[in-house]
Amino acid sequence: MMQRCFPLLFSLFFVTSPLIGYMVGNFSDPKIYQEGISCLSTKHVHFRAGYFADYLYRLELRDEFITPDSDSTDLQMTTYAALLNLNLCHRIDLYTILGSTKMDEDELGFVPRKFSWSLGAKTLLLQWGKFCFSIDGKYFQTKQKPCYYLLEDGEPAFVLNNLDFTYTETQVAFGFGYRFSFFSTYLGATYLDAKLEPNTRFIALKIPAFGRDAIYSDDGLKNNVNQHQFGIVWGISLISSNTISLNVESRHIDQNDVNVYGVIRF
Repeated sequence: MMQRCFPLLFSLFFVTSPLIGYMVGNFSDPKIYQEGISCLSTKHVHFRAGYFADYLYRLELRDEFITPDSDSTDLQMTTYAALLNLNLCHRIDLYTILGSTKMDEDELGFVPRKFSWSLGAKTLLLQWGKFCFSIDGKYFQTKQKPCYYLLEDGEPAFVLNNLDFTYTETQVAFGFGYRFSFFSTYLGATYLDAKLEPNTRFIALKIPAFGRDAIYSDDGLKNNVNQHQFGIVWGISLISSNTISLNVESRHIDQNDVNVYGVIRF
């Protein structure tokens, strides 16, 4: 079987590598799920589905181009999404994540929850008994549209122009997983390239507290990028009958984040 899978493994790895958020996931995932709850799977292909909640409680951002008046800010983000995964030969996971994201950042104002999506791939490269070494890569995107800002005294300032921010992440992670009888742990390193980009440099705000016709405008909006590129990730998966799992994960340094997700193989 391995002779038949290796050409597919390497061809798909190079095809999907440009995709290389949020969630990293267990580095043992391609190998964990050996049984399904339906007859939809074959010996070399199976499908998994899941749901996850991701809480990014700190991502330090800075201006993309440093100037004397450049500043930094922290971004927070919550995402709830479905995870759809296609596994090939218990070596490759090709997946998409579809859900909604809400951001909270000093310069973003109030932003309602908006659609978000991600494409990614995880490849199991080496395995020694219960140890494995894998690489995971993904691209994530969401567009956030602020409705109003809160001034220092708590008064709202409503956005008048068609302003939105596009947030993108390109993330690469590699690391080790170890399988025990009913759970699996993992530890790895991550590289993150994140960007928050406004669709226009101009903003117009209506401030009712300052008068009926009080309008503030500025043309100095800037792109923001992540301050730290490298980080670490660790997590644990509880496994039931090689079919269902519940995973808890935490990431640090490049972004501070925790997520929980459950997966079932069909």
